[in-house]
Amino acid sequence: MNFSRSSGFSRPASLSSKLSVAEENVQDSQPAVVMPDPIETDDETTEVGSTLPPSIYGGSVRLLNWSNTARTGMSVELGIRDISPQDVHPFKGMLCGKENGQRLKVWIGPGSDHLLLNQNSEGAFYRGDGLLMRWSDDSVNGMSIKMLIDGSIDGSDGKHPFDGFITGRKEGEILTFLAWAVADDETVQDPAFVRKKRPFAELSPVSQSQILCGDNRFISFLAKNEHMLLERPVSIRPVDNPKFYATEFVKSYIGVESRAEMNYETPEGAMARRKWRDLLSYYNNSRGIS
Repeated sequence: MNFSRSSGFSRPASLSSKLSVAEENVQDSQPAVVMPDPIETDDETTEVGSTLPPSIYGGSVRLLNWSNTARTGMSVELGIRDISPQDVHPFKGMLCGKENGQRLKVWIGPGSDHLLLNQNSEGAFYRGDGLLMRWSDDSVNGMSIKMLIDGSIDGSDGKHPFDGFITGRKEGEILTFLAWAVADDETVQDPAFVRKKRPFAELSPVSQSQILCGDNRFISFLAKNEHMLLERPVSIRPVDNPKFYATEFVKSYIGVESRAEMNYETPEGAMARRKWRDLLSYYNNSRGIS
């Protein structure tokens, strides 16, 4: 498998043009896994036996479904088998969907305990790019993922790699599935570094203000509306020190000496938090966000 952007380890153009599957959100790192055979790169080959960062998952899966349509391209849905119901979904926290889905490097081959020890013994049914579209975990169906795969791989002739395989939650084919996370710079990532961060709305007001005071759009909004939002202009100007300007603006607007006061369970802290929500609401409304 080639790691270079030009030869297939970025999000493929064939995927980008076809992705329209609905986005859904639905463990700890697995041990580092030996690759099935040499990895070819633009300028060197990694010998058999070299290791990558820990895989997101390496184990048995059941083939739940696959599809290949002009609208969505090729996709495959897999049920995770080598995890107990008490464990955390291995893909939990990773981004899903057309625009932001986690890019993957995947290897899917015959289901066999032997393959988990020596994957060179058999070839892969599919080996290439993946794009995480959904992960789910429920009491009825257990853990599963759905991902887009690259239909433009040489030799595929437009045929889905799992065409003819038995699918289903009880009778679906048992396969071996390995998946690594891939960054935009083409490097294979440790899963711990690609878990989705907490949504902005769930952050504390202090954290929200720290993030936005470094955002040029927010700073521009403050500068444009300073005369309406503040009784007196901020002493420092945005052209001189944008982040410091935004910080001083926010403190002046919410009436505190330090933004940390928004964490205080006092009448003053509650008032500061309310004013921050008001300012955030003004900003979001200016951007057409309700």
